[in-house]
Amino acid sequence: MDCRKTRSMITSYIDNKLADNLVEDFLKHVKKCSDCADELEVYFVVASGLKVLDDEAEDEIADYKEALKVKMLHSEVIIKNNYRKAILKYSIFTLETICVIIIVLLQFRIWL
Repeated sequence: MDCRKTRSMITSYIDNKLADNLVEDFLKHVKKCSDCADELEVYFVVASGLKVLDDEAEDEIADYKEALKVKMLHSEVIIKNNYRKAILKYSIFTLETICVIIIVLLQFRIWL
C-alpha cells in the first residue's frame, strides 16, 4: 500500500469505518512509514479533541498517543481473531467434506 492510499484511509480508520480487509495493510504501512504514522497521529488527536468538545466533556486531557496505540493494538487483535475464525471455518468445512466422502464411499460399498 502506498502513502497516498494510506492517507486517504486515515479518517475511515479513526471512525472505525475502514473495511476489515484493508485494516491489516493500513496498519502495516503506518508501522513502517513514519510520515503516514505522524499524519495518523495528528488526525487522531484532532478527531479525539473534537469529540471531547462535541461531548462538552470536562475530562482531564487524555494521552492521545497512548489511546492511538491502544486502538492500533485492538485492531491487530481483531485481525488475528478474524484469521483464527477463517482457519476454523476452513477446517470445519474440510472435515465436513471428508465425512461426506466417507459416507458416500460407505454407502457405495453397501450397495455393492
